[in-house]
Amino acid sequence: VTYVLDYNLGEIAVVGGDGNDTFDVSANALASLDSLDGGAGTTDTLKFSGSANTTITSVAAAAAAISNVERLELESANSVAGVQSYTIDLDTTEGVTSILLDANDTNGAAVFTLNDISATQMGAITNTMVAGGSTVVLDAKTGTGTSDAAVIAATMGTGAGTLTVTDSNNNIESLSITATG
Repeated sequence: VTYVLDYNLGEIAVVGGDGNDTFDVSANALASLDSLDGGAGTTDTLKFSGSANTTITSVAAAAAAISNVERLELESANSVAGVQSYTIDLDTTEGVTSILLDANDTNGAAVFTLNDISATQMGAITNTMVAGGSTVVLDAKTGTGTSDAAVIAATMGTGAGTLTVTDSNNNIESLSITATG
């Protein structure tokens, strides 16, 4: 089931079902007193789709209660007016174990800055992109070991642009990219 939610309407508590649900919070992010329980599914998704020239800093306030949500999906729209930029503090979505980045702009690279990304999240990044390409900036939450690794599965459409990956703290020792398309 896909739920399209507007958390700006008041204090909202949402509970998903037994299947893999998608919770689209593009209209407004979860506020401090809001909650989201993904339910019993194994790949419940918290999704945020941006519009032209937007900088998204959060899909949820730090005090919002999010549980049983396994995937975060950030999706940029195709816009001739400019590209989207996402800067997300992943501390607000701690239960998320995988990240899906959809770069749909054909004119410029969508930018996804993933702050405080955990080791589990770094090992499960999927990036789909078209002609505009995608820039992924990783900021490891701990990154103090000697074998911190990021793994990206990239699906590149026909004529897809460049995938650029950077390590903002220079503390990720390994990057593996599997590209198809």
